[in-house]
Amino acid sequence: MLPLGQRLRGLKGRLFLLWLIVGLLSPPIGLAEPVEGLYTTDVLVSSQGRAERVRAAGEGLAEVLLRVSGHPPALRHPEVQQALKRAQRYVSEFSYESTEETLETGGAIKPAHKLILKYSASQVEQLLRKAQQPIWPSNRPNLLVWLVIDEFPSGRRLVGDAPVQDSLRAAALRRGLPMIYPLLDLQDQIALSADALWDMDEASVLAASRRYHADGILVGRYSQTSRGQWLANWKLLHKDEAVIFDSASEEFERMLNGGLDQVADYLAGLYAIVPGEQGPDAVVVQLSGVDDFASYAAALNYLDGLAMVRHAALVAVRGDTLLLNLFTEGDLSQLLDTLALDNKLIPANEGGSLSLPGSRYSTKGSAENPLQFRWPR
Repeated sequence: MLPLGQRLRGLKGRLFLLWLIVGLLSPPIGLAEPVEGLYTTDVLVSSQGRAERVRAAGEGLAEVLLRVSGHPPALRHPEVQQALKRAQRYVSEFSYESTEETLETGGAIKPAHKLILKYSASQVEQLLRKAQQPIWPSNRPNLLVWLVIDEFPSGRRLVGDAPVQDSLRAAALRRGLPMIYPLLDLQDQIALSADALWDMDEASVLAASRRYHADGILVGRYSQTSRGQWLANWKLLHKDEAVIFDSASEEFERMLNGGLDQVADYLAGLYAIVPGEQGPDAVVVQLSGVDDFASYAAALNYLDGLAMVRHAALVAVRGDTLLLNLFTEGDLSQLLDTLALDNKLIPANEGGSLSLPGSRYSTKGSAENPLQFRWPR
């Protein structure tokens, strides 16, 4: 029989080979896509009468406004407060579904219906613009979420339980956060131990997360005290930054909501646009690789369709290269973050500019120093 050390080395070698094979066969999972359903929500009602529908419309509109703005103080703005009193005007569609849940009304327990409400995107955005509140576009960074629990007496373990993921999905849906959940298969278990995750070891977390191609990583570690209180620490890894949040509650769902609320507030601060805050008169963009009319139309439609771009104007054409003025809301860094998140335009090497002659120290995005991208073929 081989010595114990050789047997262990052989076992580790076979596990590493299996991990490598699984990794090669596993397709990339995380690719950023626009968040759907930002303007749709549901509210439990005790009847299908008008009074309950009016109440639910206000509750639902508040949730949609929070989700679209990413900014809780927006709900306290006087214009928004007035809109919440006439929330039915913002409803474009509604329907009912039966449920097995109940509601207490006037001291009596009644069967509850689910009222599904869809709000007009244009009216909601118009309200936020009029109140000069932020608008967080639907193209949002997707987050890979790792959870670890420390429980007595079994100790620490990675969490992938269906009830926990359902609670996490509900909390993420409430704030419009796109989430990716790890498979917690053999590859994940070899790459990331519960102890390393509890320690929030960035090197181990980043290595284990690479296969999922997420825009950001959220690590949550939590435990329950002897008094029943849930305590959680959260670490968000995004854009080469690490941000720490804490949340606590007597209720598990509230603890999750508290953590994800802080994450959503932080990301909205990076990506949301504040209407009325004008950026430069125009951000100048040089776009190469536009070699036919279809590409030209697609490029103009894309740039014009960005939430923070009010208008895209063509200035000059040379061969397959366009020079455009983008009239924007928000600042240049937000535009660059949006373009990077979309990953639609390819950053181009500088040189061969169509811009006017000027100093190499000119402001980025100016006529003398345009942003340079290439349209994908």
